Amino acid sequence: LMRTVSGLRGIVGTDLTPEALVRHTQAFLQVVKAKKIAIGRDSRVTGPAISRMVSSVCELAGVDVIDLGLATTPTVEMAVEQMECDGGIIVTASHNPAEWNALKLLNSDGTFLVQKQVDELIRIADSGPHPWASWDKIGHLESFKDADRLHIDAILALPWFNLDLIRSKKFKVAIDAVNGAGCFIFTKLLRELGCDVAELNVVPNGIFPRGAEPIPESLVELGRVVKENGCIIGFASD
Repeated sequence: LMRTVSGLRGIVGTDLTPEALVRHTQAFLQVVKAKKIAIGRDSRVTGPAISRMVSSVCELAGVDVIDLGLATTPTVEMAVEQMECDGGIIVTASHNPAEWNALKLLNSDGTFLVQKQVDELIRIADSGPHPWASWDKIGHLESFKDADRLHIDAILALPWFNLDLIRSKKFKVAIDAVNGAGCFIFTKLLRELGCDVAELNVVPNGIFPRGAEPIPESLVELGRVVKENGCIIGFASD
């Protein structure tokens, strides 16, 4: 089990076990003094189950939860800040293979914990037992499905962003989302920018058709799509 400023990461069922998820989620809530938490996840097969479990731990510890569903890491980071949460949890193992998953842990400003906080989290997680809320003090769960919209609107509202000029170019662009968390938001944003989008691997089923890390050998198919469709550029996500 890897425990760093990037969060808690491991192979599901071997290192990243239910017991580990419970202990470290409880410890995280104490470190950030949480009353309200936002939770988002990527498309991994294990994501929904882990997200539900982490959400339940938060609720039973007396913390309100905003469930963002499928959302990219920066989308969750932005939502934490905009929704004035005390912290955030992103269920994602980034570029690691499909058998991995992780909890990325965020402060109230949408940034990762600092090393001092991680050290405290590990100390609390390893000490136990941890407090739970009484039956009449448990947290509430709210489902919020417009996190992508929040993120896109924030991009379009940037003061130096010349939307009309970009739209006038009618760029042809390719996107390879590796069947991950970016399957929807990338295409939505590009089309709002007036782009003609050639899509590759945009089914968020958590089955990665290539190496999840966008290194050269993983981008051969994207390169072919860019050429065949006359795109000016191709974007690949992890």
